[in-house]
Amino acid sequence: MERGGWFGLFWALGCLLMGLPGVAVGRMLWPESVGCLLWGALGSLGFLWGVEYLRLRRLEGRSVRWRQVPAQGWTDQLPWLLLLIPLGTTLDAWMLDDLRARHAWAWGTAAGLYVVLAWGPALARRLVRRMDGLRPWHVGLGFLALYGLMAFEVLFPTLGLTGDEPHYLVVTQSIVEDGDVNVYNNYLGRTYRRFLGSSASPLAIHAWPGQRPGTWYSTHMPGLSVWLVPFYAMAMRTGLPVECLARGAMALVGAWAMAGLWSLLRQIGHSPARALAGTAVVGLSVPCFFLAYHLYPEMAAFGLMVRAFRWWQAGPHRPARLFLAGGMVGLLVWLGLKYVAVLLAWGLLSLWRMRRPELRRPMLAFLAPVVVSLGLYEVWVFDLYGQANPLASYVGGSRREETWANVRWLLRDPALWRTRGETLLNYFLDQRDGLLPLSPVYAGGLLGLAYGCLRGGHALRAATFLMAAHVSFYALSTIRGGFSPPARPVAPVVWALALGLPTAWDRLGRWGRNGLLIAGAFSVGLPWWMASIPPSIYQSTNRDTPVRAGLIFEHLSNLRVYLPDFLPSYTKGVSGFWLPNYVWGLGLAAVGLFILVRWVRPKPPGVDGRDKPAPGSPLVRPLWWAAGLAVVLLESAQPRIVPALYRFLPLGDGSVEVGIPRDRCITRPLRTGTWLIVCPPRPQWDFPVRVRRRPPASDLPAMAAHLACRTPGRPLRYDLVWGDRPLPTVQANEQARRYGPFRLHPLYRTGDTAWGRLRLRAWDPPALTCRDIHLVLETLSTPP
Repeated sequence: MERGGWFGLFWALGCLLMGLPGVAVGRMLWPESVGCLLWGALGSLGFLWGVEYLRLRRLEGRSVRWRQVPAQGWTDQLPWLLLLIPLGTTLDAWMLDDLRARHAWAWGTAAGLYVVLAWGPALARRLVRRMDGLRPWHVGLGFLALYGLMAFEVLFPTLGLTGDEPHYLVVTQSIVEDGDVNVYNNYLGRTYRRFLGSSASPLAIHAWPGQRPGTWYSTHMPGLSVWLVPFYAMAMRTGLPVECLARGAMALVGAWAMAGLWSLLRQIGHSPARALAGTAVVGLSVPCFFLAYHLYPEMAAFGLMVRAFRWWQAGPHRPARLFLAGGMVGLLVWLGLKYVAVLLAWGLLSLWRMRRPELRRPMLAFLAPVVVSLGLYEVWVFDLYGQANPLASYVGGSRREETWANVRWLLRDPALWRTRGETLLNYFLDQRDGLLPLSPVYAGGLLGLAYGCLRGGHALRAATFLMAAHVSFYALSTIRGGFSPPARPVAPVVWALALGLPTAWDRLGRWGRNGLLIAGAFSVGLPWWMASIPPSIYQSTNRDTPVRAGLIFEHLSNLRVYLPDFLPSYTKGVSGFWLPNYVWGLGLAAVGLFILVRWVRPKPPGVDGRDKPAPGSPLVRPLWWAAGLAVVLLESAQPRIVPALYRFLPLGDGSVEVGIPRDRCITRPLRTGTWLIVCPPRPQWDFPVRVRRRPPASDLPAMAAHLACRTPGRPLRYDLVWGDRPLPTVQANEQARRYGPFRLHPLYRTGDTAWGRLRLRAWDPPALTCRDIHLVLETLSTPP
């Protein structure tokens, strides 16, 4: 049989299998939904046929007819995945919404694989040919457009000003309105409510008293606040939201930093396409994607370091540029004293380069503004606190002896050295805010930097030294990221990892490169999902955090697979043995060491140690198929209920439990086994119901519910749904409705535990005007 005939057979089988599972679960689906699945399969395959025809004709320039598409195109391999998708996604799917969600994941994965494997190589070749004229301002404008959309909440919502963000604006407000950096009146008078809103809760005071009475000075350095001054003043004059303009100002900084990274990669010797690829990976992944529009100094430090390193590394031929580079490095101390380790490391590198006589004057030109900036910082601290203690802005001006006693204790206490080691591992491996779980592509950057230090040039060694100085100093202080975007401590130096990515790409073989591409796709795609779930962006690992699980990995889990149990965690607030820490730490170290030894080991003449590229597409399809199949099995072949996202309340005798979204609804017990649940308005609320024992069909437990709108003058426009079946009311009026008793027919089973879903659903948008929704649930000892 010809290839086209085989394709026709697979197409027919795929369409048939798309409809059969719908028939199998027909009692929970509407009859027309089965037809929708079947027609959707036919339409998708027909659309695929047309797209593949366009690819062959337009992109690859082949002369093909419609009937020749299966024989000459790539689509003859797609039905194998189509045969797996219907079986995997409809297995144990007893709710229409669950079925749709599983099919969306599965078809999205199939579409992504098709775009990457079929269109990717040809499109990449075309784009590479068109990038010769790319300039830094092109890159900056592209990132500015994206970051600007995120800053003005066009694409995704935010949680508002959180963490340290309002405190930077407090200093900005003081500069604009009072002409100084004394925030005494701002905190006591709560003037920050002008940009936070009149209902904002009081802010914790991030300031220490100065040497003059009635003065408080912020613990945050004023560099970022000074940059925000014109934008705050514009907001005050025009009435525009301060938060949006301030985030827009940070988007400018982020775009400027990304343009500088592209220029640095070009200067080192990479082509415009490779430089853009490296810049895109950094700018669209954690941590830069989120910090680029948040009010934190990390992206400003990133941009200053990149620009300064580019001019410092270029050579001694332009002393003026070296002087400006030194000024940029000197500005780092005004963004935070935590960057002093970078200044000292850069000073050591400059002194090392001064061994050559021709570099002494240029390096002095670079070091002069650094020394001047440090001196001005000491003068500024002395003026504010009456002493030249560089830590005064962090610990206060009246604690000089206590400060140095604490420093000696920090250096001598042996118990703290274990904490420092865990802090260092947290920066890279923690599932809540570590770099590698959220952006695994940087593992290639670490390998590239390590190889560059062993066999590379001066640029990679210098970048590695600066990165190691910053991260080690940060870990020495045991400081964590706090309630801020993830991987914040390493954000200012991830540009060094970007320098290592091309090196790793050059050394890896065909399979390794494809693995790096898959890691890059995950790293670039995950932040978009995190942005749709704003709480997942702010995952603290300090002592006030008593949980290990990363929220985004909880949302990637399902009823039977809970991913946080398999990922490392170094949260300060949770002690005890955690096996994934050792498995991942030792495993990654062993794999990295094996790869480095293979790269460094001497090769026979004519052998470079890499896999020889195969003719045709550079992509290894089995590896991509395996990654796609893993996504389908994890996200589509299992029920989309994640018990860890809820707190369960016992009903009746405790055998039935209802799950309430964490920190979203208020609950109160009315009597034994009966709960009052108060929720804010939303189009729908889902409450999973868990039955601890597995009763026979004739003895299913029953539940009764009372639903009411307690907002005066607002009617109740909500109803309750069990699975996909709306529940009938037994009593109703304008503001209240009673349901039940109704049997809890299980939708899913795991061992002896049965699962269902109770949904609170709004009829239409006006229903959201009810601001106080009360739901009372109870189980009945005698089912109807």
